Amino acid sequence: NEGGSIHDRLHSMARDKQLEGKKKRQQIKKVQDARAAARRGDTKKDHGKIPLSKALNFYDRCMRNKVEKDLKIAKANQEKTAKIRQMSGMKKIPIKQASRLHYESIGNHRRSRRECQQTNE
Repeated sequence: NEGGSIHDRLHSMARDKQLEGKKKRQQIKKVQDARAAARRGDTKKDHGKIPLSKALNFYDRCMRNKVEKDLKIAKANQEKTAKIRQMSGMKKIPIKQASRLHYESIGNHRRSRRECQQTNE
């Protein structure tokens, strides 16, 4: 009977390991499916609801920021145009001055700090 009890014990241990592995595989599959859904963009997270007053405040704040940004861009364009008009009487302008005008209009975010400093010298 000892052979039978050892066999039963080994069989039950193997069965436990099988169930454990199955649960782990199911958990991994669930995570993979969630990641795939997120990459596809079809996540259905419930973000809850906010009161209408908070939603309106958020909308107003975003619109104010947009208007401020648009005004800032318009002002920068006007300044650039004024500088160009001021220089239009000149036949030629130095390359440093031309590149400075260019990068001031598009913003310095595309250049490294060193390039900005070299241009401004």
